[in-house]
Amino acid sequence: MKSWKRTRVQHLDRTFNRRHNQPYRENRVNGFVKYSMFFFNVLFWLVGGTLSGTSLWAISFKVAEKVAIATELNMDPFLVPLIVGAFMFTISFFGCVGSLRENECMLKMFAYSLAIILVLEAVLSFVLVFYKDAISEHVEKSLCIGVKQYMDDPDWSLILDSVQKDLQCCGVNGFADWEINEYFNCTSPGIFACSVPHSCCRAQTTELPNYLCGVMTKNKLVRNLTMILTEGCMVKIDELINENSWIVIGVTIGLVSIQVLAIVFARKIICHIEMVKANW
Repeated sequence: MKSWKRTRVQHLDRTFNRRHNQPYRENRVNGFVKYSMFFFNVLFWLVGGTLSGTSLWAISFKVAEKVAIATELNMDPFLVPLIVGAFMFTISFFGCVGSLRENECMLKMFAYSLAIILVLEAVLSFVLVFYKDAISEHVEKSLCIGVKQYMDDPDWSLILDSVQKDLQCCGVNGFADWEINEYFNCTSPGIFACSVPHSCCRAQTTELPNYLCGVMTKNKLVRNLTMILTEGCMVKIDELINENSWIVIGVTIGLVSIQVLAIVFARKIICHIEMVKANW
């Protein structure tokens, strides 16, 4: 009887030691995975916060200054980066706090959100590939709206000036497209009649830029096309996409890989948390 009791006690001791006296590393979440997740999400958290903050400032500035939104798109262009930034900020917050505090609920929210984003990205890729012509028509239509509203909407003014300067183009399909703008139309009584915006001007060597280089360039009698860019921006956009298609594909694959890795890390931390809980 005493021998049986001694054997039973030794068995219980071994069981207790196996469950409660494991090496310290088995009773904690993997540090590399945990802090990699944390710093990865801090980066995207800062990017999301900056993007949403800048967009919110731009919208509030226009509201405070009572700048009219005259665009036919029925939405403020800064709403898109505001929504994207807020979404990035929220998801990264879940990832940051969830990994640092080892919060299983927040990590699951983070992983499920990234999984939904991956599905949406797959759908978007399908649309971009199979509806390329329809998207191109929509972009062209939007740019035409921007040309019409150039002088009335500061957002479109900023967007079109940036596009024309960076891509070295003028108008949607050519410099003559600015005829649809009531201020640059040749029948306009203003000083910009028969002209194009200064962003259509060719690169100048003078220190002080000539903002009037596009004056009267649409007037067939007195125009001087050597001072302005004449090629349309749609052609330049198509060329840019075709020339950098492999870069776009590479960046897309990189972003998807980062998202998949983040989901794997989140699931690994969740598994570690569940394993630690089971050992208590």
